[in-house]
Amino acid sequence: MERGEKRLSLADRVRSLKEKGRFAEAEEEIQRELKKNPDQPFLKLNLADLYLRQDRLAQARILVEEVLSQDPRHPQGLAVLGEIFLKQNSPKEALECFRQAFARDPAIT
Repeated sequence: MERGEKRLSLADRVRSLKEKGRFAEAEEEIQRELKKNPDQPFLKLNLADLYLRQDRLAQARILVEEVLSQDPRHPQGLAVLGEIFLKQNSPKEALECFRQAFARDPAIT
């Protein structure tokens, strides 16, 4: 971890590491926090997004399904699921996920 990254929030540190392609370090950060808060949707979805970036779709899907099993209309969960569907060449399913996510949270990207 670079010196300036220590002062950043977890979300900012993970985002920075992902942008730099330092996926292993990002995964370690998220896994460390998940051990403390294993049911935290934010952490699970960040890890799912990280797996998605690495084409680890099955692992990403498991995490997304865990979040959606607790809240089937979780906007970020639906958005990540939509990204998984896109990677799997299932645009209709992806579009439906994005539509539902946007209906719940128009700021979703």
